[in-house]
Amino acid sequence: MVCVRLDEENRLEGEGKGQTMALKKLRMICAGGDKTLAEWDTDTVSPQRLVEIEKEFNDKVAQGWFAADISDKHDVLIREFDPDAEILLIPRVQGGL
Repeated sequence: MVCVRLDEENRLEGEGKGQTMALKKLRMICAGGDKTLAEWDTDTVSPQRLVEIEKEFNDKVAQGWFAADISDKHDVLIREFDPDAEILLIPRVQGGL
């Protein structure tokens, strides 16, 4: 079994400098709680995978979802995909009977 420890910025703690890994997530709020749509390491993710994640982000935003950068407690709404951000997708509020 291998145990890893992440710091407050979701970086893997290493024994020396240069041994950190920046893990980011694209998550959405749904009826069952948060659901992770994608997870990537900013240092090693392929450009093709980033394009796929960005497409998923853009599809949700086009459907009316709000996107917030919640990394480092920024908690700001964003309209464009940022591969260095921890992103939470929030559904639009719908009224009805």
